[in-house]
Amino acid sequence: MARRKRTDGAAGAEEIFKGAAAGPMQPPMGIDLGEGVQPYWDYVVSSKAARAWNEQDLIMVVELARNLFRTEKLSFEMLTEDEVIGEKANPKSAIIDQLVKRARIIMIYLQVHPEATQGKARAQVQQNQDHSSAMDVAAQSDEDDLLASPETH
Repeated sequence: MARRKRTDGAAGAEEIFKGAAAGPMQPPMGIDLGEGVQPYWDYVVSSKAARAWNEQDLIMVVELARNLFRTEKLSFEMLTEDEVIGEKANPKSAIIDQLVKRARIIMIYLQVHPEATQGKARAQVQQNQDHSSAMDVAAQSDEDDLLASPETH
């Protein structure tokens, strides 16, 4: 595997822009996300530059996306339910707590938690900011067709 180019150089910036222009990455081959999970996948993989993900990370992103989907589904159901049913706690509350804890652990592992994307990891912060800027430029060029978009293969 070739080394990634530095983020503070033209080649690194070009690599980040091409990754952003290509849109959200797809799950690893042979993995089916399941119905309703795709938006969570897109959200997570878009939080870092495409070049920052490796295959093992992407497998964990699948688990995180599924986890976030289940959390949202149960949380939505809880909007119309009581926290206490009779004299017992609603079991969905405990499940949601477990799902949130699991999501936090996976986010730390994947370095998509706030400290990793905005805090101490200076190189990753700059990389993610460059990625976000490139996505904004790509979205604008899709809207107005004034800028040529790089070809992605």
